[in-house]
Amino acid sequence: MPPLLLLLAFVFLIYLHILKAKKTNSIKAKLPPSPPKFPIVGNLHQLGKLPHQKLWQLSQKYGPAMLLQLGNVPTLVISSAEMAKEVLQTHDIDFCSRPNSPGEIEITHLIDSISLASGKLVNLDEKLFNLVDAVVTTVAFGKSYRGKQFEGQMLKDVLDETMNLG
Repeated sequence: MPPLLLLLAFVFLIYLHILKAKKTNSIKAKLPPSPPKFPIVGNLHQLGKLPHQKLWQLSQKYGPAMLLQLGNVPTLVISSAEMAKEVLQTHDIDFCSRPNSPGEIEITHLIDSISLASGKLVNLDEKLFNLVDAVVTTVAFGKSYRGKQFEGQMLKDVLDETMNLG
């Protein structure tokens, strides 16, 4: 009985491997051609001292749209005007994956807070200070300190006191 279970387990593992390979191949079929790459550096080793010349040579071999792996970042390289127009004009939404900047996020918070105060008075001086504070601290320190107290004082009070000293 154990050899039969072992054989069934082996057949099941082979079946799972075949399913995974088919799924991987269907994903690869949608990607543009790519030169062979190394595990960690990807295609960085192929760029050399004059990367623009090497990219041109690679485009002659792999076509006007090719996929390069620069370290761990997959990078689509377009090397013809027609293909660039296709990517940048026709399919621009598909290729736009830039995350929102801290400023965009904080401006969205500002607009939301003003719209929630419909019919009420809004202190724009305070709102704009909080916007600048949040953007500067997010860019400088990686997170916003909006509403946080420093030794019992709000950041605005600390900055006001500092400006009055000068």
